[in-house]
Amino acid sequence: CAFSTVAQLSPDEARLFKMIATNPMCPKLDILLKNKDKDQGYNIIYRNFIELNEDIGLNHPHLVPTYLDNLQRLNLINCTSGQFQEAYINKDVYKSLKKSDFIQTIQNQVDSEIQDLKLKEGYIWVTDYGRTFSKAIVRE
Repeated sequence: CAFSTVAQLSPDEARLFKMIATNPMCPKLDILLKNKDKDQGYNIIYRNFIELNEDIGLNHPHLVPTYLDNLQRLNLINCTSGQFQEAYINKDVYKSLKKSDFIQTIQNQVDSEIQDLKLKEGYIWVTDYGRTFSKAIVRE
């Protein structure tokens, strides 16, 4: 029921869902890091980094990964994930994400002599339930 879903959304999550539901594409990056001298694979240091429209007015933008987890739990969205996650064929959609201040700050903190940083491309899409919910609840 849409009303029980609404009750489980914070105002920030509702704003974020509206942004995602009204945009045709939502590219995201997972940020991974590993030590070059160890063969232990990558550690995820940040999941689901997306570009936010400045005008959506989130009160706590640092909680976006948590908000995305809740939107996914509610079956409003899905996020690609895992070793073989899908990405958009047109890699230009990731350029602004990769050039963002946030990514640049992380890249500047990585010691490239001993660490390897990987930006894993993916995307977020609205589920069938999410589209129905959006049509019933979200105002343009």
